Amino acid sequence: MDQGLRHWSLQRLTAIGLVPLTIWFVFSLAGRRSLGFDVVTTWLHEPLVAAGLLVFCITLLYHSTLGLQSIIEDYVGDGPLKRIGMRFVVLAHLLAGLAAAAGLIRIVMVSA
Repeated sequence: MDQGLRHWSLQRLTAIGLVPLTIWFVFSLAGRRSLGFDVVTTWLHEPLVAAGLLVFCITLLYHSTLGLQSIIEDYVGDGPLKRIGMRFVVLAHLLAGLAAAAGLIRIVMVSA
């Protein structure tokens, strides 16, 4: 499969995956009696909720990475700025993913 088609396919696949994940996330939080710290941490202590939230974050960040890479490929001319931009997008999203995972783990483990 050619790289452009692979990129396009992955972007569409993550978009499709985000639909049920977003619906789950919104309705799951909307069903809480409040969004206070204690309520949300109790909600996050459910293993399926923590796993679902992690999958949601990873999928969202990967989809965002693909989208921003497409923008850079389309609107930034070939050269060092394009390469730096592509690397920055990946690095920034990787760091955001690690921060999200670390925060989720900390909430689940420390607040137990």
